Amino acid sequence: MSRGLGLVVASALGLLSAQDQQPPRFYASAGAVIVDVSVRDRGKPIKGLTAKDFEIRDNGVVQTVADVSLESMPLDVTVLADASESLDLRLEGQAKGVRDRLAQNITQVPTLLQRDDHVQLLRFASGVSAAASTETLERGAASEGQRTALFDSLVAVLLQLSDATRRRLVIVLTDGVDTSSTLTYELRSAVLDRGGAVVHLITTSAVRDDAQFGPPGLLRGVTTTTFDDFAWVLRDVADRTGGRHFEVKPTEDFLPALGAAIEEFRTRYIIKFIPQGVDPTGWHALTVKVAGKHDDLRHKAGYWR
Repeated sequence: MSRGLGLVVASALGLLSAQDQQPPRFYASAGAVIVDVSVRDRGKPIKGLTAKDFEIRDNGVVQTVADVSLESMPLDVTVLADASESLDLRLEGQAKGVRDRLAQNITQVPTLLQRDDHVQLLRFASGVSAAASTETLERGAASEGQRTALFDSLVAVLLQLSDATRRRLVIVLTDGVDTSSTLTYELRSAVLDRGGAVVHLITTSAVRDDAQFGPPGLLRGVTTTTFDDFAWVLRDVADRTGGRHFEVKPTEDFLPALGAAIEEFRTRYIIKFIPQGVDPTGWHALTVKVAGKHDDLRHKAGYWR
């Protein structure tokens, strides 16, 4: 195991053991729980909702909504882009140059943000590195490009220290294939559940056949893995964090999906409530209902205290 990956594992284990001493950013230190909720109808955000339009349950107990707002805090956006060799695989009928197009698109992400927002551009293959320019997304050593540690890289990003004055969004651009992550499903889930970031996934269908996949522990105990297995793993990442999954065709640019992901995050409602009638510790499952017409509601699955 590499030193970098060892640090990821150690950090994840530390997070599990220290959960009672270090509350996650997901709720405010004063005791108020903060939930960001995306409410959309036919792909467009529903505007003008107030506290009376929301019903929120904490472990099944209805809570009193203290405040609902369209949060104006600046964003902290991390773009984690796949730089592994699988993006360059040539399959019959598929477009070439997916990696080059992705590299060009992510360097334009700052143009999608507002002046006070912050962005960091990262790439991953067998590990995570900065990707501040197109050149840094070129393939590195062959041994690195041939391995893909998608989930370990995501965990490493989520364990970064965050700025409490900003709302955090992580956007992962990938073909969805992971060949070398070593963190188990349980450890990855613990980090996702305790984090304060929303994770959006933008995937391309460039790779479907003849792909290799990571060890069985990555997929909660299954002994064989296919791309369909990874589809539910990707959905699990989005569902736990309240994020969304955007699909991009191999012939398309990534920039419109990046813009849609950022816009979706910026138009979310922020709900605040002080838990009443529930155990103050442990896992709290959240259920949110919204009055009126909508066909698409997303929020974090729950939180730890």
